[in-house]
Amino acid sequence: MRAIRSTSATLFAAGVAGAVLSLVAPAATAQTSPPVAPFAFRVLPSTITPGGQVTLSVPGCNASFATASSGVFDAVSIPRGRSVTVTVDRDARRGAVYSVTFTCPGEVSAQAQNSSADLTIAGGCRARSPRPRWHRSAP
Repeated sequence: MRAIRSTSATLFAAGVAGAVLSLVAPAATAQTSPPVAPFAFRVLPSTITPGGQVTLSVPGCNASFATASSGVFDAVSIPRGRSVTVTVDRDARRGAVYSVTFTCPGEVSAQAQNSSADLTIAGGCRARSPRPRWHRSAP
């Protein structure tokens, strides 16, 4: 009889601990979640070579147009429901990550809302291979 009582107490304690953990776990995940953008946007592909083309779209912006700008291409206007293709500067630094800033005018309030995404330039640092040296064989 004693074994039944201690087993019941153990199961009850485990249930209480599980309930406490389930209440604590959502709070911990909420703190580590990434920030939510005020509107949806896309950069495809997100990794590109210098001189390559990137497609930009802002499907979550309800204004008649949005804008996109970066240090590796000219600023562009994106009409609602459409996408635009931009060419990345040929002198973009390989291995660098550039920010693409999207602006949706008057989305939530009278003020424009901004969001950004990363655009990675492929290539990184390349190790230089040594030049071959020619040796004469002894006569």
